Amino acid sequence: MTAGFFTLGCKLNQYETEGIADSFKNLGITVIPALRSLDEQADLYIINTCTVTSKSEQKARRVIRKLLKDHPGARVIVTGCYAQVDAESLKNIDSRVRVVPQDDKPSLLTLASSLLDREPEAVPGKFDYMPSSYSFHTRAFLKIQDGCDNFCSYCRVPFARGASVSSPSARVLERAGVLAAKGFGEIVITGVNISAFRDPEKPDYGLPRLIENLAASVPGVRLRVSSLEPESINEELLAVLMHPTICPHFHLPVQSG
Repeated sequence: MTAGFFTLGCKLNQYETEGIADSFKNLGITVIPALRSLDEQADLYIINTCTVTSKSEQKARRVIRKLLKDHPGARVIVTGCYAQVDAESLKNIDSRVRVVPQDDKPSLLTLASSLLDREPEAVPGKFDYMPSSYSFHTRAFLKIQDGCDNFCSYCRVPFARGASVSSPSARVLERAGVLAAKGFGEIVITGVNISAFRDPEKPDYGLPRLIENLAASVPGVRLRVSSLEPESINEELLAVLMHPTICPHFHLPVQSG
């Protein structure tokens, strides 16, 4: 059995696609390399969608229609944020499309077991699966947070991802150590709104302290910080980001400006 994957949107989506692909590979399903995922014949295609802009939704529909046209016998599963906020539009594309909303994305981790008639293992309610290997990236992703509480006027992500939830810092540091031991030279710190990170057990433990502890715990690994909300940039965070293992890379979404 073979599976193709196509991801739209943020690094968190990329991370979650890697998790689903990893669960497939662990059961012996062949995962098609990313550059050939739309053109090469597969038994199953999974499209992980984005809803940040109308263009991302338009691209998702275009990808789905291309797959249905080029591979009429394949199964097409659509998941992600677009599937969460407007499932009906996706279902109306074609009866061959199966929509798995963002809330049900963890079920895709057990999909391979179901396809192979094996007993699936239990998975967490939130998508908290760390891939043991990566199919589409040479850098590793480290999820520290999910969801957002901001409800900016231009953004549908809080409706798709829910409220902000942070991983315990101990779990984040442990996972960084695992990635470093696997030989990854760079780790991308990701989430929906990582600026909102707060250790659920230590409310005063925020993103600056986490980055500082990560840099100390995996000293031989470059750390790349994904999107930061502009209002979160303060002296404390800037001081931490001067650490030599932090990549000099910043992405600040300024749509509300």
